[in-house]
Amino acid sequence: MDLNAIRALAKAILYEGYLLYPYRPSALKNRAQGWTFGTLLPQSYAESHAGEPAQFQSEMLVMGESPSFAAELRFLHLSAADAVERTVTMGPVSLRDLFSCPIHQNFAFPKANDTCTGCSPIEGTVRVCAEMLAGSVFKVRMTATNCSRLFAACNSRNDALRQALVSSHALATVAAGEFVSLLDPPAELRALAATCKQQGVFPVLAGVEGDASAMLISPIILYDYPKVAVNSNGDFFDSTEIDEMLTLRVMTLTDEEKDEVRAASELGRAVLQRTESLTPREILDLHGVAHKADGEEG
Repeated sequence: MDLNAIRALAKAILYEGYLLYPYRPSALKNRAQGWTFGTLLPQSYAESHAGEPAQFQSEMLVMGESPSFAAELRFLHLSAADAVERTVTMGPVSLRDLFSCPIHQNFAFPKANDTCTGCSPIEGTVRVCAEMLAGSVFKVRMTATNCSRLFAACNSRNDALRQALVSSHALATVAAGEFVSLLDPPAELRALAATCKQQGVFPVLAGVEGDASAMLISPIILYDYPKVAVNSNGDFFDSTEIDEMLTLRVMTLTDEEKDEVRAASELGRAVLQRTESLTPREILDLHGVAHKADGEEG
């Protein structure tokens, strides 16, 4: 299992919808961070605003005699300047130990040695528990909750977003066991897979196809073993990821618009730099291609 490769894939989810074309802060759709998936608002805000979640929950199946489990909760923490990537790690721990002693891990950011500028305080908790279903099949439940105490001056969703877990998702791994695909479980496990309940996220197998030691708990609907397109040169963050279209659109920005993008965001500067450095051949390679299925001739 190459966990760093899976983290690279998860990073595309982390920034999905964070910055939208035309990447200028003066553009109406970029005046608020409201386009990301998997945003968990503080509980007190969510309770008074229907449809705003403060928690996600995922249930997974694991096969093995005595497997161990580890996980990372990942999210963005908005700051006055940009966003800070946050990670909360858990485990590894034996699933059998989780029967009687679930993980209950509290976290808070920023920490004392944090270099984040203009970050509002956030607090949360992650809980992981497990039960034996049948034979050597375990059900694991992971729950992440935003427990931040809202500032008295919080008057809008934009204010609440400063204390949100933005683009929250998780990576889960097992050793001495394997996860069960919930999209295509073996026939003998379909009934058990159907008992797994998801709230705001869905777990899919991740990594090298055929390796069932990692799950990506995603706020976006994906298939097992998702991959970034091989002809993509980098993230556009725009929730469409139609690289050819966005590349050509970025090229139409005026010099004044590009100056605004460069001044506003490191991510925006990266999009401009990458787009402006593309060769004609690389731009042509962005055009859609048809791939042969395995075993197909011609």
